[in-house]
Amino acid sequence: LLLAEAGISGLAASKESLRSVYEDRMLPLQQLSYIVQLMLSNRALLQTALSEVSIAHAANQPAFIQMDMDVARATATAIEDNIVLIDAQWHIYTSLSHAPAAIELAKQFGKSRDAYIYNALRPAATALRAGDYEHARALSALAQVLYNKTLPDLQVLNQALIAAANTTYADGVRRFERTRALTLIALGLTTLMMTWLGLM
Repeated sequence: LLLAEAGISGLAASKESLRSVYEDRMLPLQQLSYIVQLMLSNRALLQTALSEVSIAHAANQPAFIQMDMDVARATATAIEDNIVLIDAQWHIYTSLSHAPAAIELAKQFGKSRDAYIYNALRPAATALRAGDYEHARALSALAQVLYNKTLPDLQVLNQALIAAANTTYADGVRRFERTRALTLIALGLTTLMMTWLGLM
């Protein structure tokens, strides 16, 4: 009975390890990947809007670059919608259970992500709505710089989550191997006992 109970406990622990690998490690990685996808999408949207321009002329003024305002306004809306999605995904990510080290790494990525969004993308969306090409172009360049600064923080965070997943998975495998060994021992002892009882 003790061996059976140990086997059941071992199986439960193995199941918990697999659950932790998926819910506490793989799901956060998926959320980070989606966040990065949206961040890249915003970069592409901004670049596209800046390419939809024409040369305009006004009386007694030098020629200037004029944005396609329909494209600019639609792009500003799309960028703002993506920011809302990013914030929602980040809120979900930070609400999950994480190791202390991963929490600190997430805080650092959160700071660089916020700098990218609130110092470059939101002002760029405002510039697009105003049709201010030069300001939007300058903010696009800043967005590239700030986006690049998020990449090292993201890479370290991803590596920490993957390392934690590997550790949790390895623990689960070890528990399963122990459980299997205990089960084989229990079966062997039971067989010997039944044989001995049968010979009595």
